[in-house]
Amino acid sequence: MQLEQGDAAKAIETLKSIPIETASKPALDSLFHAYRKQGDLDRASEVARQLFETYEDFAGLAMVADDRGELDQAQALY
Repeated sequence: MQLEQGDAAKAIETLKSIPIETASKPALDSLFHAYRKQGDLDRASEVARQLFETYEDFAGLAMVADDRGELDQAQALY
């Protein structure tokens, strides 16, 4: 909810209280987008890896690669 209202910092604070190993896919997606919105690509990448390892969702990895200008890697993931 906070992320939708534009408060990425508050969303991160709320979502970080959930252990990443037990977080649901929607919670991880929200955390990923909150970190990305704040420009914290290192942490966004960590969450993207967790999404891929747990849910086989590679979209976050491709988005981070694209954000970093790693277009070849982003295209390979898609």
